[in-house]
Amino acid sequence: LLFAACEKDDITPSAQNDTDAVRINATIGSMMTRTVTDGENVSFVDGDKILVKNLSRTVDNQTVYTKNATGWEAESTLLWTNGSNSFKAVYPANADFDFFNIPAEQTDLASADWMIATATATKPANHVLDLTFQHQLALVTVEIAQVGTEYSSANYTLKPAYFYPNEMTAENSHVGFASGHVVSSMTYPNSPVADRKSVWRAVMRPGKYLADSKFMQINLAHETSPGVYSYPTLDVKANNLLVNEGLKPGYDYKF
Repeated sequence: LLFAACEKDDITPSAQNDTDAVRINATIGSMMTRTVTDGENVSFVDGDKILVKNLSRTVDNQTVYTKNATGWEAESTLLWTNGSNSFKAVYPANADFDFFNIPAEQTDLASADWMIATATATKPANHVLDLTFQHQLALVTVEIAQVGTEYSSANYTLKPAYFYPNEMTAENSHVGFASGHVVSSMTYPNSPVADRKSVWRAVMRPGKYLADSKFMQINLAHETSPGVYSYPTLDVKANNLLVNEGLKPGYDYKF
C-alpha cells in the first residue's frame, strides 16, 4: 500500500488509459468446419490476427489482436467508452469490413476465409469483449469419384484446379475476385489421376451460377514421352445445386 501511494503521481496518462483497455475473447461460429485444409479446425490458431474497431470512439478506437498461447495480444490500445460501445471486427486483419477480394492463389485457405464479428456492449468488470465471427464466404471441396480408362496410365497426373466465379448480384456485390479464377489448394499434387488421392479446395463467393457456366477446370500433366509433357484440361460446368440454390455463406460443400 505504501509503495502504491508513493508511485501514484508517477503513473503516466497512457498507463491510466490502459485500465480501460479492451480485452477480447474471439471464437468462430456458424460453420461446422473452418476453411482450412484439414476441415476440422473450429478455433483460431496461434498467429491469427484480427482487426477490432470501437465504432463509438474517435481515438484509441482500433487495433490488431494476435492469438498466442495465452490469449489475444493487442498491438496498441483499444479503449472502452462510457455507456454503450459498438464494435466491429474482421479476419484477416488486413481485410476491409465491407468488401473482400477473394485471393487468386489459395494455397493458404485461411487467408481467404473472410469473417466478420459485431458486438454491442457496456464495459464489463473484467473489460473482456466477446466476439463471435461469422464466415462470409463458402468452402468447396471436390473429390474424384471415378476415373475413365483413358486416364488410367500413371503418365497422367493432377495439378491444382481452377475455380471460376459465379454471377455477380446485389446479394454478393461485396465480394470480388482478385483475378478471373481461383487457383485451388490440393492434396497430393502431381499424383496419378487413377490414384484418386487428390482433393481440391477453394473459398468462393456466395451466390448462384448461370446455367451452363464454367465452375471448375481440372488441370492435368501428361508425359507423352520421357521428360516431354502436354497439359490437357477438363472443364466442369456448374451442377444443378450451384445453378438453382447457389453457394451460401458459412457452408462447406463437397462435390
